[in-house]
Amino acid sequence: MANITINDVDPDQAALAEAFLVDWLKVNYPSLDLSEGRVLRDILIRPAALFYALNQENLKVMTNSMSIAAIEGEVEPVDDAIVALTVSNFKLTRVQGAVATGQVVIVIPRLRTTSVPVNTTFTVGELTFVTANSFVGVTTPDAVLDSTSQRLITERTDGTYSFIIDVSATAEGAGYTLRRNTTFESVSPAIPNMIIAYAAEDFTTGRDAESNTDLIARFQQQISPAVYSGRTHISSELLAINANIRMLSIIGYGDEEMLRDRHNIFAVSHGGKADIYVRTREYPQTVAVLKPAVLVDADTHLFQIALGRDDAPGFYTVEAVLPEGAPQDQGSLEITEVVKGLDLTSTSGEFVPEINNITEGAYSRYQTAVIKFVDPTNDGTGSLSYNIWVNMMPDLVMLQNDSVNRANRNPQADYLIRAPIPAYASVSLKVQYTNSEAPDTDKIKQAVCDTVNALNFAIGQLPASIVFDAVYTVVDKRYAVVVSPIDIYCRIHTPDGRILSVRSPNGITVPNDPEYCVTSRTTLFFLTPANVDVVVEKVQTLPV
Repeated sequence: MANITINDVDPDQAALAEAFLVDWLKVNYPSLDLSEGRVLRDILIRPAALFYALNQENLKVMTNSMSIAAIEGEVEPVDDAIVALTVSNFKLTRVQGAVATGQVVIVIPRLRTTSVPVNTTFTVGELTFVTANSFVGVTTPDAVLDSTSQRLITERTDGTYSFIIDVSATAEGAGYTLRRNTTFESVSPAIPNMIIAYAAEDFTTGRDAESNTDLIARFQQQISPAVYSGRTHISSELLAINANIRMLSIIGYGDEEMLRDRHNIFAVSHGGKADIYVRTREYPQTVAVLKPAVLVDADTHLFQIALGRDDAPGFYTVEAVLPEGAPQDQGSLEITEVVKGLDLTSTSGEFVPEINNITEGAYSRYQTAVIKFVDPTNDGTGSLSYNIWVNMMPDLVMLQNDSVNRANRNPQADYLIRAPIPAYASVSLKVQYTNSEAPDTDKIKQAVCDTVNALNFAIGQLPASIVFDAVYTVVDKRYAVVVSPIDIYCRIHTPDGRILSVRSPNGITVPNDPEYCVTSRTTLFFLTPANVDVVVEKVQTLPV
């Protein structure tokens, strides 16, 4: 945001303004002594010239900030507040930043009442989180008189104990959205006898404030009428109801990936249908779904759980299955099979898109699943409730409900909202440096993730070059180099249940497999810092 003060005035512009005033006064008031060092020149004319130049700068800022063309062209400087007022004329509001919130598991060695004071700070890397109020871990359920501050301590399978508290990030930003099981490096003030503290689940709500560039990009989409019609109009409609949408791709008549409009004996496209792939988060969110299990085979301790379409809409993968109450950092029971299906029931008379098979309906709100797993400690007489940890793209139900709403839907069309086909990436690289200070590996990892997760549907590639570029934004190019080659690995989970594994030192290109809905227009890369391996190595060089 521009905040121009008199100290920012260009001296040349101030000098020009001063010369203009002096010349004008000489012509109109020739008797005045306007020489250098005189009172009129130093006390009146020079300050007036400075303020004139300042006003000109402020006028430039205001003019730039009120012009969509100037803002789009990244003309500097602009004032964010005036930009917001400008786009408000088109019923557009800047998306504000938000702090990430989440829960932290505190592990202690014994069943003992434990306090966590207000403003206790939890740190991981350069990210800090605090408790907004005090918490007390208590030893019995009867002692939980106020669940906002008193938390029950439970026994873990390894003989230790734990309880859960709530924290918030100290600043706004998507970078604070921690992943499940992230371990905190320090806690201040120290919690008595604490063994470890880690994120109980994926943190949520962390969001960067919308930049002017992003705001104008959204303006270009939302300026179109918000209706289910052309691609730009559909984008405008979806963005109007969910500002969290990062990217979307609309597949329709004439596109190779559109399978649903070929439901006829000739398998010829007849139009009237669209698949809308929507990314609502930088990275899919991992959530736990508590469900009852059914014993399938007592001899092998095989259990089965059914996930309905509303339990984890459009989820990608099952990351873990754990008994109810088991700590989520204990890995997972053995998952033997995940079979996805469809539930196309119209529960309240709503329109249901035409979907013939899981390839056409995977990663949509109509997806279901049956999960089989082995629990060697349960013979069917123990608790049959299990937490299913799944990886998913949020908000699909909200968007699908809007698309089937009778008031919104084109009466001649059929719209299906889907999460992008996931391409889970991992990157390994080495950075060599020569100066005394080693590069910050956390910053390198985050920079690489930010760059990869920003790749849109229009790209279809994860080239090694963007990884190099990302690293060089956070290291000093004079004293550090990325060693070639690097290793890029990718797992693409296709809608029909296959996993395509691709590895290359040069980069990954999304396969063109439209018969299974896998193309660059449907597939996006996902990368987390945990999947970026950075080796930092100091090398000796000859003195210059």
